[in-house]
Amino acid sequence: MTLTTSGCPICRSGAISLAYKVTRGDLSSQPIYNVSCCSDCGHLWAEGESSKELFSEIYSRYFYGTSQQSAPHNPDGSLKPEAENYPPLVNARQRVTSLTAAGMRGTLLDVGCGVGYFVLAAKDDFDAEGLEIEQTAVDQAALIGARVRLGDALVQEENPKRYDVVTLWDVFSGFTEPQETAARLLDRVADGGRLVLTMPDAGSLVARLARARWPLMIPPGNMQFYTEASARRLFAGLGATDVTITRPAKLVSVSFLVHKGLRAFGFYRAAKWRLPIPPDWKIPLNLGDIMTVTVRKPRASVGPAA
Repeated sequence: MTLTTSGCPICRSGAISLAYKVTRGDLSSQPIYNVSCCSDCGHLWAEGESSKELFSEIYSRYFYGTSQQSAPHNPDGSLKPEAENYPPLVNARQRVTSLTAAGMRGTLLDVGCGVGYFVLAAKDDFDAEGLEIEQTAVDQAALIGARVRLGDALVQEENPKRYDVVTLWDVFSGFTEPQETAARLLDRVADGGRLVLTMPDAGSLVARLARARWPLMIPPGNMQFYTEASARRLFAGLGATDVTITRPAKLVSVSFLVHKGLRAFGFYRAAKWRLPIPPDWKIPLNLGDIMTVTVRKPRASVGPAA
C-alpha cells in the first residue's frame, strides 16, 4: 500500500512542499519516502510504502532484543529482579509518576502497549489495562503480570468503555490519518479525562538540522511528525482547548543509542550486529525532539432544566 495525500493531514492547507526524501536502506525492499512539509502549521509527513511485511522486518528480534525495549526475563517469562533497572521499567515508572503528579487517577488504558511494561508499572496507582493488536505480546504481558487484552482502539464500538486516562507511548505517529485517529482515541476518554501521548517534534532543533538523518525519521514506523503548532491545531479542531506539551528526559540504553546512530548514518549492516555493550548501561537523554502531549477532554455541557 502506498500512502499519498494532496494536502496537510492536520490543517488541510494546500501550502505544502517536498522537504526531502528518505530511503530505508536497512530494509530489503529499500523503500523511498517523500517527506512533505506544511508551511502553515509546520507539520511533516511521509508518503510511501507501508505493509505488515515491512513492519515485521523493522521490528525484528534484534530491535526488541535491545535493552531499550526489553528487560531480563526468567525462563517462565516472568521478570528478573534486575529488570527494574532497565530503561523499559524505569521510564514506565517515571511516566506513571508524571501522571499522578498531574492529578490523574482512576481507570487507565494504554493503547499499543506491547508486552505491558507500562501497564505493569501503572497498576499500583491506576485500574490499568493495555490494548495490543499482537497476540504474542498479549501472551508475554500475562507472564509478567500485566493486564493486557487483544484489540484495536480504533475499531468503532457502539458503547465503548471510557477511561479516565488513555495513553499512547511512541505509537501515535505511526497512524496515517491523524484527525480520525485522534477523534477515535478521544472517544475512549471519559468526559474530563485525559489523553496522553508522545509525538516526534519536527520543530525541534535536532530535527531541523538532521533532516533525513533524524533518528526519529523512520517511516513507516513513524509517518507523522508534529510541531507544537500542528499538535495544538489537531486537538483544537476536535474541540479540546486544554492541551499541555512537555519534553521530559528519559533513560536510553547505550546499545540502542549506538544502534540508532549507526542506522542514521547509513551503517545498516553494523547496526544489526550485537555489539559488546553491557545491556544495563544507560544514560539520561533529552534532545528536545519528543513531545509529551496531554489533552483534557471537555466535559459534556448540561442543558438547562426543563
